[in-house]
Amino acid sequence: MFKHTPITPLLLTIISLAVAGCNRGPQLEGLAPCRGTVVFQGEPLAEASVVFSPKENKPGAKVAVATTNDKGAFTLLTLGQRGIYPGEYRVSIVKYTTVEAPTNRERAEQMQQGGRPVRPQRGESVIPVRYNDEQQSGLEFSIGEKGNKDLKIEIP
Repeated sequence: MFKHTPITPLLLTIISLAVAGCNRGPQLEGLAPCRGTVVFQGEPLAEASVVFSPKENKPGAKVAVATTNDKGAFTLLTLGQRGIYPGEYRVSIVKYTTVEAPTNRERAEQMQQGGRPVRPQRGESVIPVRYNDEQQSGLEFSIGEKGNKDLKIEIP
């Protein structure tokens, strides 16, 4: 006979979570691998956001995104999965300087003095601002069904 103990629900919960964690949802079909590097004025551009936006806004079109590493290298992801759908893309690159945000203590002191808390500010764009917008960047790429494992994006 099965005896109910307080540990039984805990074990069932752990097993359920373990089984659920193994299923990450359906894999996207048709993604092509895409890696590359971003170079600004001849140097790798680290910690930049890279966004590939489909040229045509048709049903099912998906944006692919990445963040460059310290060598300017990136791997595109679509909906969190490695790869990009084949097609024509406009590209934007975003990289801002970091601005020291006020501490919680500084914010609290400012509020006590009757002022509004200072919001953290975005720094200055490290690259020319036109590259922040895929419509103005002039960066366009065609990705084939086999993908591209050596894209080089150069920003003068």
